[in-house]
Amino acid sequence: MKAKAPVKFSGMGEIRMGSPFKAGKVKVDGFDHPYLNQGDFQDRYAYDPSKQRLILVRWDPGYNFPGFYLLMLDLKKQRIFRSPTIFGCCQTMTLEEGGVVLEIFDRGNIIDKTFKLAMINQHLTHDPC
Repeated sequence: MKAKAPVKFSGMGEIRMGSPFKAGKVKVDGFDHPYLNQGDFQDRYAYDPSKQRLILVRWDPGYNFPGFYLLMLDLKKQRIFRSPTIFGCCQTMTLEEGGVVLEIFDRGNIIDKTFKLAMINQHLTHDPC
């Protein structure tokens, strides 16, 4: 079994002033991709049971509403995929056979949601700029 790719966060700050949620830069040892060179990563991540995939959370505010999307890193094939935007802030995340189990804080409510891995399907192959 392949060892986990160490995940390191740096430059963490509040997503919004007074928010308990943090965002900053991420470094995944052994995995280099232009999307990882940007900031705004929330300090949440999860591995699949086989340690072949890593899920990261990237802050994605739009229309003045908090939101995020999931990035799935295929550690074996060195590919990266993106989910659609999910409204709210990710409180907790685990990766199970059924998908990514999220606890989301959205406008004062806590929402439990399972996001199927098949929904993380936008293959990112180019520089995001």
